[in-house]
Amino acid sequence: MKYPLDGIMVVDFTQTIAGPFCTMVLAELGAEVIKVEEPRTGDETRTWPPSLGEESGYFFSVNRSKKSIAVNLKDRRGKESVLSLAKESDVIVENFTPGVISRLGLDYSTITEINPRVIYCSISAFGQSGPYRNKKAYDPIMQAMGGVMSVTGEIGGPPVKVGIPITDFITALYSVIAIIVALSERRESGKGQYLDISMFESTISVLSFIGAFYLYEGKVPTAFGSGNPSRVPSANYLTKDGRYIHIVPSALQWKTFCDAIDLKELGENPEYETNIKRIANREETDRLIQEKISQKTVEEWVRIFDDKGITAGPVYNMEQIFKDPHVAARKILEEMDHPRHGSIQTIRLPYGSCGFNSGIKAPAPLLGEHSREILSEILGYTEEGIAQLLAEGIIRAP
Repeated sequence: MKYPLDGIMVVDFTQTIAGPFCTMVLAELGAEVIKVEEPRTGDETRTWPPSLGEESGYFFSVNRSKKSIAVNLKDRRGKESVLSLAKESDVIVENFTPGVISRLGLDYSTITEINPRVIYCSISAFGQSGPYRNKKAYDPIMQAMGGVMSVTGEIGGPPVKVGIPITDFITALYSVIAIIVALSERRESGKGQYLDISMFESTISVLSFIGAFYLYEGKVPTAFGSGNPSRVPSANYLTKDGRYIHIVPSALQWKTFCDAIDLKELGENPEYETNIKRIANREETDRLIQEKISQKTVEEWVRIFDDKGITAGPVYNMEQIFKDPHVAARKILEEMDHPRHGSIQTIRLPYGSCGFNSGIKAPAPLLGEHSREILSEILGYTEEGIAQLLAEGIIRAP
């Protein structure tokens, strides 16, 4: 079955998370992604935990399905080989600090002279222009400056980081969208284009209704814990067995919900009948609900709420989510063969039930695993020429 991006070649100059996750998604939609790495150490996340034997599970999780060429971009011959690769490519993705790729002689203006049809995507912290252009940042800085930390954490507590690098993944997915749109436009115009994607803008763009509190009402939102400032009830509640359940009944389910937790009088109380009134009485509403929820276990409440059609779910840890039967039914975890570790599990992209083909092609590559193949089969280097580059340390291959 054909993949949506079959025939598309992507040259990947990215590392850490946002760029690599973007190119991994492209790879598992069918593109041939060639990851260009520095020969000595490669992508810095190759050494980050968790470990997969002697390799990094961190690196593995965002670099599956790619090929790796390890080449010294500061050497003239190394750069020439990569320029030749860029000339054949459809897409280039880089996430250096602005200015670095220009100093390497691999910037958009240089590449477009030899490949005017290329889609060139630059991912950076703050974008290619503006006063913060040269400022470096990782996901926690973006969560801080993008407003996410200010609304995360317990009420009255200090700012808290979201547990996953959410701004990296948001930026990666925006980058994928932009690249696919640019490829679509190229089919009509025949022209490539430059894409400037910043983590800062990507983060701010998803503030959505939280940002609207300030924009429309002049209020500065603060952390609400697990609650939703626009809905009551919508929060975590502690159950009899010490586990939490998150409950979010709809406005139409309010009376049904109150009946289900044996608080019929609350459901009939006109002071609580609308969401706006419950927001005004949030503290008392949550107190009354918590008293009832503490009388049964998570499993008991889930059965009750499922029977009533009320939206609620247990707060899972990693072990619980990966053992959930729905995860197995939807095949969210995928078994794959690793050349060094045998059969391993990984989290696939959420396209398994869509009408197009996607999937994991291979484990994350070893550093320089495909250097010989790429130089020989794509760029036409001779065995002697490859051997000389290897001997001089310009490229690396296992």
